[in-house]
Amino acid sequence: MQDTIVQGNSAGSGQLPGDRIREFPAEVDALRRENEVLRLADTRRRRSEEALCRGNEWVDAIPRSIQGNPLSTRMVIVWVNQKARKLFPTQNPAGDKCYRLFEGMDKPCEVCVARVAHSTGEIAKIEKYVPYRGRWFSIVAQPVRAASTGPCE
Repeated sequence: MQDTIVQGNSAGSGQLPGDRIREFPAEVDALRRENEVLRLADTRRRRSEEALCRGNEWVDAIPRSIQGNPLSTRMVIVWVNQKARKLFPTQNPAGDKCYRLFEGMDKPCEVCVARVAHSTGEIAKIEKYVPYRGRWFSIVAQPVRAASTGPCE
C-alpha cells in the first residue's frame, strides 16, 4: 500500500520522493529568508508607529503650551485653549472669526489684540468688558505664521 501512495505522489509531480526531499532544505531556507524580511518589515512598522505616537504627543503638547489662542492674519481662530473650550462648550471656536465669536460683531474690533499680535509678531494681551457676553475677558492673541499660505491666510 505504501508503494501505491509513493507511486501516486511521484507520478503526479514527476519527481521521485528522494528528489523532492532533497529540495526541502532549499525551500526551508527560502522560507526562513522570507520570514526574516517580514519580521524586519514588521519591526520597522512598529518603530514607525511608536515614533508617530511620540511625534503626536509633541504636537499635542505644543498648543497646550501656547498662552493665547492663535489667530491667522484674517482673524480666524486656529486653535483654542482649555479655558476657551469651557467658555463655549456647545461650539467649536476654531475656524470662526474672533470678533464674531467673542464680540458678536461682523467686523474686527477697534482695539484689536489680534492686529497688535500680528503687527508686532509677539503675544498681545488685553482685558476688556464685552457687552455682547456681559462679562470681562482677558484676551490673549498669538500670531501664527505659516511656512506657506493656506486657506486661513
